[in-house]
Amino acid sequence: MFLLCRTDVMPREDPNVNTSAQPDGLRPGAACNFLYLNSVNTETLTGPCAVEKAVSMSLEKETLPSPTIVNLKVSPKGVTLTDVQRKLFFRRHYPAHLLSHCGEDPKSRTWQKEGRKARIFGFVAKGGDATTENVCHLFAEYDSLQPPSVAIEHIRAILGLQSLQ
Repeated sequence: MFLLCRTDVMPREDPNVNTSAQPDGLRPGAACNFLYLNSVNTETLTGPCAVEKAVSMSLEKETLPSPTIVNLKVSPKGVTLTDVQRKLFFRRHYPAHLLSHCGEDPKSRTWQKEGRKARIFGFVAKGGDATTENVCHLFAEYDSLQPPSVAIEHIRAILGLQSLQ
């Protein structure tokens, strides 16, 4: 004799993901679109000073950077950029252990995008060529429904996870 009954299967939680350290409203693997402005070598600078220097150097250039739309995905493993239109690159990954800071421009400067001001932010990572120099990768807000604060919070959360390990 067999009894038919409904069985509910609960999804398993990934033991490698510390959900208590995730900012509210974010989930592992969250992704948003931003304008990628450029990357600036900041030598040994990190933190807000590196972002400020990178923005200053970028805005003082004779010809401003030509931005491209990128999908920025944050996971516990790091940050992955995908150039939506494949103008500058296809995909770049920055492992979490190479990241040192993420934040908005301390001087609150903006990027002019189609007649409106877009907030600028950046993250600082060690250069990929095994040097001790840092590179600040700059972005501007692409869609007001996807504010930089969401990406900044998520990147800072994985920076916090790195410091716990």
